[in-house]
Amino acid sequence: MSNPSGNSATDEPSSSGSDGESPRRSDRRSATLLWLGAAGLTVVAIAAAIWQSASVQDYFVRTKALALLNAGQLQPAYQVLSDSGRVGEDARLTLLMVRTLRQLDRLQDSLTTLDDNRLLIGDSDRLRQETLLNYARAGQIQEAEPQLPDMLSSTELDERDVCEAFVIGYRLNYRFPEAHRLLDAWEQDAPDDYRVEFHRGVIFQMLTEWDDASAAFQTAIARGDRRATTQVRLGQCLLELNDADGARSAFQTATKNDPELLSAWLGLAQCCHELGLSDESRAAYEACLKLDSNHFEAKLALAEADAADGNPAAARQKLEELLRDWPEDAHTLYAYGQVLVQLGESDQAEEVAVRWKAADEAIVKMESLLNELKPNPQDAGLRSQIGVLMMKHYSRSMGWQYLESVLQTSPDDRAANEMLAEYYEHRGEPDRANLLRSRIAP
Repeated sequence: MSNPSGNSATDEPSSSGSDGESPRRSDRRSATLLWLGAAGLTVVAIAAAIWQSASVQDYFVRTKALALLNAGQLQPAYQVLSDSGRVGEDARLTLLMVRTLRQLDRLQDSLTTLDDNRLLIGDSDRLRQETLLNYARAGQIQEAEPQLPDMLSSTELDERDVCEAFVIGYRLNYRFPEAHRLLDAWEQDAPDDYRVEFHRGVIFQMLTEWDDASAAFQTAIARGDRRATTQVRLGQCLLELNDADGARSAFQTATKNDPELLSAWLGLAQCCHELGLSDESRAAYEACLKLDSNHFEAKLALAEADAADGNPAAARQKLEELLRDWPEDAHTLYAYGQVLVQLGESDQAEEVAVRWKAADEAIVKMESLLNELKPNPQDAGLRSQIGVLMMKHYSRSMGWQYLESVLQTSPDDRAANEMLAEYYEHRGEPDRANLLRSRIAP
C-alpha cells in the first residue's frame, strides 16, 4: 500500500527535515525548543520551591481560614487550620486557631492552645488580650471590660471578634443596654454583618419579645446568615407566635443544613405536633433520641404518641421511667394520669392528679418569678429560683439554660449547683455532677 507521504513506512525522514525546513533552520528551532523547555522546567521548579516554602503555604492557609471564618463557616475553618499541621509552628496561624476555637465556643481549648504556645507568640500584650477575650465570651466580663477600648483600637485583633466576645459576655450577665450599644457601634462599622442582627435577636428572645426577635433573625438570614442555629432560633420564635407552618419551614432548613443539630429536630417535632402531622412528629422525635438517647422531651413525646395510637401499656412503661428521675414534672404527671385512666386504674389516677396539681402550682409560681425578672434581668437569685422550678416541674432544657446562666455570675450558688448536679447525674455524667457538688462542699 502506498504511503500518503510518498515514503515507505520504514523510510527515514528526508534530509530536508520532517516539515520541509532546511537542516540549519531546523537545528536552530530545536535548540530554541530545548532552551524553552529547560527554562520551563526551571520555572516549574522555582514555583514548586516557592509553594513548598512554609511562608507561602501559611499565607494560603491563613487566607482560606479567614475567608471561612468571615463567612461563618467555623468548623471548616477549624479543619483547614488543623489539617495544615502548622498550628504550634507559625504564630499567626496559632493565633487564628485560638480565635476559631473561641468562636466555636470551645473556650477551654482556645485557652489551652494559647497557653501551650506562649513562647511562640511572644507578645505578652497580645497574649493577655486573647485570654481576656475568652473570659469575656465566657461571661467573666469584669476583668476584661476595662481593656475593651484598647482592644477595639488594636490593629492586631479583629474588631468583629472583639465585639462578638463582649456582646456575648454582656448578654450572659444580662447587661442588655451595654450589649445593644456595642451592637450599634459594630453595625456602624459593618452595616452588612449578619452577626449584629443575630445577637440582637438572641437578646430579644431572652426577653420573650418574639416579634422583635423573629424580625432580627430574618434580617440576619437576609444578610447572608446560613447557619442552622439561626434557622432554629427563628423557628422557635415563630412557634411562640403561633406560626407553626413558618416554624416548620425554618426547622426543616436547619435539619438540612446540619443534620446533627438536635435542637433543629426537636423544634421540627414540636411544630409538626402542633400541625397534627403525627408521623412526621414521631420521626423527628426519634431523630432526637438517635442524637441523645437521654433526651427527656423526646421520650415524653413518644410516650404520648404511644397513648394516642392506642397503646397505653407501652406509654405507661415510658412515663414511669421518666418519673423515676423527675417525679414532679407536671407534663409527665398529667400524661401519666391520662394513661392510667385509659387503663382503668382510676384510684391511682386520682393520686397522680394530686401530684400534678402541686406541680402545676409550682409552675404558676415560676411564671410569677419570670414577671419579676423582666425589669431585673441581672438578678441571679431570681434566675436561680426560676431555673430550679423549671428543671423540676417544666422543662429540663430551659431549666438548664437558666441555671447555667446563674453560674456565670454566681458560681457558688448552692441551689443552682445542686440542681445541675442532679441533672447531670440523671444523664449519666457523674464526673460533671461531682464537680458541681465540689463547689459547694463544706
